[in-house]
Amino acid sequence: KILEYAEKQEKPDHCEKCENTNCKNCCPTIPIHCLTCPDGSFMFTEESGLNDCLKECPEGYIGNPATKKCQKCREGCAACKDTPETCTKCIEGYKLISGNRCVPIVDCPEGTVEREGVCLKCKDPYCLQCDALNVNKCLKCTETHILNEDECIPNCPDGMYEVEIAGRRTCKPCDGRCKTCSNAESCDECADKYTFVQGSRVCDICQPPSMVIGNVC
Repeated sequence: KILEYAEKQEKPDHCEKCENTNCKNCCPTIPIHCLTCPDGSFMFTEESGLNDCLKECPEGYIGNPATKKCQKCREGCAACKDTPETCTKCIEGYKLISGNRCVPIVDCPEGTVEREGVCLKCKDPYCLQCDALNVNKCLKCTETHILNEDECIPNCPDGMYEVEIAGRRTCKPCDGRCKTCSNAESCDECADKYTFVQGSRVCDICQPPSMVIGNVC
C-alpha cells in the first residue's frame, strides 16, 4: 500500500538525500522507505510496511544472504541460527526439542505422554505415566496395579514382594531361599530344597544331625 501510494505521488525532478540513512536507495516520495540496501545489510519490512536496512535482523528473524532480506524464523521460534528452520529459542507456550525445533507445550492427561507437541497413549491400559521415548515403558501404574519391569501387574510374582518407593508401588526380589515373601527379612514359603529354621521365618538347607519336621528344620 505504501508503494501504491508512492507511485501516485509527483516524483521530484532532482536528487534528494534519503531521510533513512540506512538505505542505499529510497522511495522518492517516502524518503524513509528503503528500496535497496548497501552491502552487508538486510532489508527488513516493519509492521507499518516500511522497509529498513539493518546490519543484524531483529530477534525472530534471520538474514538471508541470497535475497539480502530478513526472513522470519519458523513457527514457534523466538530466535534462529543459520537457517529459519534452526531454532535456538522458543516463544512462550513452546519448547525446544531435538536441539533445533520448537513445538507447543501440551498438558497431556494421565495415561498419555507428550512427544513433540502431541499426546501419545501409553501402551499399558493400567499405566498412568510412561516414557516419552517409549510408550511401552511404564513409569507409574494405577492404584490397582504394581509396577514391575516397566509393566503394570495386579500382584508381585513368586520370588518378589511389594514395596513403595517415592509414592510408587513396585516389586523387589525376595531372598533367593524364599519362594514367596512379604519383605526382605523373612519368607512366607521356602524355595525348593530349603526349609524354615526353627523359631524363625528364615529358610535354609537343613543339615544333619537336624531333621525336617513339618517343613521346619
